[in-house]
Amino acid sequence: MKNILCAVAILFLTVYANAQEAKRGITATEFASVKAVTFKNIEKDSYLKTGGLVFDRNDEKPPYVFKFSDGIERRIYMFNVFAAEGMKNIGSLAVYYTPKDGKMQKICIPNSEADKAIWGQYIDDLKDAAKAADGFAVCLAFTLSKESSGPVKSGEQASAGKDHNEFCFPADAYILMADGTEKQIDQVKAGEIVAGLGNNTVKAVDVHKGQFSLTKVQVLPHAQVWASRVLASGLIELEGTANHPVLTLTGRKTIGSLVKGDILFVEDAATRTYQMATVTTIQKDARVVDQVFNLVTEGGIYEVNDSLVLDK
Repeated sequence: MKNILCAVAILFLTVYANAQEAKRGITATEFASVKAVTFKNIEKDSYLKTGGLVFDRNDEKPPYVFKFSDGIERRIYMFNVFAAEGMKNIGSLAVYYTPKDGKMQKICIPNSEADKAIWGQYIDDLKDAAKAADGFAVCLAFTLSKESSGPVKSGEQASAGKDHNEFCFPADAYILMADGTEKQIDQVKAGEIVAGLGNNTVKAVDVHKGQFSLTKVQVLPHAQVWASRVLASGLIELEGTANHPVLTLTGRKTIGSLVKGDILFVEDAATRTYQMATVTTIQKDARVVDQVFNLVTEGGIYEVNDSLVLDK
């Protein structure tokens, strides 16, 4: 029996070691090559080997599809990218595609092994693509939140597990409804439809009582927007418990893990589009409330005080 256990342990360690060695940081040359790749038919091409790189996506997994109020369908196809020699993962490729005009935007997403310079280039590419294609940034950000791409701050998962009930907003947080009206979150009921990336139905409203510390975040929109929660300073303010997830340019982050310079998304009510907004101020333990609320929605995303947040 002891020999069997030893054999299992050795096998586990071998598999674990191989898994750890199965990726490496992408080089600057590879990073450029990934962005330059071409597809004959993005809807059918699920495997491509070219220039020492391998692009692979699960052809059984459909693309992420987004339909906004402008009626334009937007899709994002996600590929894993490998170095052909040794087949080590070096990142992924997101292809943003609009079937109506056949246009694409391609973003190379480095893995956690990439150096800071590559990550800096990735952020710059995100901003450039956002300017070139309306709707690109928010669609990719939501896709990344689902794909769990991007680095996770140390201790974030452990903290989230410890405070599993504290994924909420105060009673006076405002929710945008599908019909364009707003309601305080404590007035929203299951079955109602809220706005987000497309309208989605509220499946449940979680309510927690106790003592809850709120983190206050202020963001500055990159462009002039009309929004109900804009302060006299031009900033938009969001309060929530530290562990509640929000949608950022690089995917899912908790309110408590945000830093100055992070980019969130706010709605411009005049155009019904989402604009990027930079975090300028973070105030931890801004106030304490005795009741907090969270919505569980079909779409997994909704608006709080004009900002896009994610279901916990």
